[in-house]
Amino acid sequence: MELLTHLADPHNTRSFKSCLNACQVMYMHCGNSSEFRLLPLPETQIAKEYFNIENQKFIDTQIAIGQILFEISNSPCVNIVNAYRETIAAIKNFITSAEQTLADQVECMCKNLDPGFSNWTLFITNKENRRKYLNYIHSEDFQNATASAYLCALVMKLHEQGYKIELTEEQIRNQIKTYRESYQASLNLRVWFFSQLVNGGFDLNSNSRTNFLWDELILHFVGRKCNGDEILLVTSDKKMNEAAKKANQNVLIKTYDEYLNYIGMSNK
Repeated sequence: MELLTHLADPHNTRSFKSCLNACQVMYMHCGNSSEFRLLPLPETQIAKEYFNIENQKFIDTQIAIGQILFEISNSPCVNIVNAYRETIAAIKNFITSAEQTLADQVECMCKNLDPGFSNWTLFITNKENRRKYLNYIHSEDFQNATASAYLCALVMKLHEQGYKIELTEEQIRNQIKTYRESYQASLNLRVWFFSQLVNGGFDLNSNSRTNFLWDELILHFVGRKCNGDEILLVTSDKKMNEAAKKANQNVLIKTYDEYLNYIGMSNK
């Protein structure tokens, strides 16, 4: 979805043209005239894995994305993009809103933790509180709280859509444990992210830092398999690479150029 947001840019911009080309190549790489392959969003996967719920609303969203990519792959032109301009605008609004919500919520959290919070830096004058904060961020309690919050948010979404889920305390504890084992790479990135808030000037409104939100979702697939084959992560992002390898040294990760070589193509 993040890629599609650039289709809402002015048609004469480099970002629009690059996105149009990327959409075409992506579909040609992942699909054909009758079907396409698309990894589910983590909430779709976890709803099935933990609650045996095939959430049709989540699935329909991804089918709609595939349909746009299919049409663009067949005819990569402005007219096709214009035909989906309302859907593309909705996607861009969703992405923009989610990223701004992340920045706002983290800033609010920091102000609650530290009334003197400024310049996106926690506990500037209090080394002891900095130490306590970092100890917590690197603790099992933080990872348990993160797993619990993610699962609770998903359950609330499913409740809103009419699904009834009732869990015992033991089931909740088991699911938190399983989540940590299955999605350690994304948790590692979250630990790094929140650790930066004591390092000084980690402004979430600059340098595309709210992209963390989507990087974290991608890392949910590290070490997972699809139809028996391990999923390969293609990225040059240093922190994503570190988080993935910390979770599993044997994880499949390649840069874009390495991946092209892997599939027998060249970037030259």
